Amino acid sequence: MIGAYHALRDDLLSRGWIEHDWEPKADNDYFMSVAWDFLYTIKSRDAFRVVFAPFQYVNHIQNARIITTKVGLTHSLKNLVWSEKVDIGEFFPQSFDLTDKRGEEWRDFLEDFKFSQVVAYLKQASYAAVNWVTKNAEKIYIAIGICERRVYLLSGELFEDAAKANIFPESEFDSVSDDLYEYFHED
Repeated sequence: MIGAYHALRDDLLSRGWIEHDWEPKADNDYFMSVAWDFLYTIKSRDAFRVVFAPFQYVNHIQNARIITTKVGLTHSLKNLVWSEKVDIGEFFPQSFDLTDKRGEEWRDFLEDFKFSQVVAYLKQASYAAVNWVTKNAEKIYIAIGICERRVYLLSGELFEDAAKANIFPESEFDSVSDDLYEYFHED
């Protein structure tokens, strides 16, 4: 057994199976033994390094990473909408694949992060002194406007037009986030 499958390992050992005592010395170290009956591994590099004998069995699921890694599971669940009428937001936390900085997921993450800053700014304003609110009234109105447009967008009424229109201009996010940064980094 290659990997940390404690429950399966314990069960097989309790049934009298004997575990091969091989341990990788480095990341590029491969399992090369032919002295086994059953091999359990996630990595194909460990499963298909040697020719199997007729009595040997390998448990390997090709492309298991689509359900066994965070990014794989995220993509799988986001694609669920194409085959099932399911809103993954109801049972799975919001997640993003940030491996491609030019991709749609990266842009979605940035927009969500910026929106979180806007919400934090409004929370800050709700606890601030009157003179701070007065001084920052324009930014507060901008932040409220961003929130109203986001609610409108998420309601589905503006869904098709949102891709065409720039309803969240960078200048608005910047005006709110710069002030928020300064607030949290004051001495």
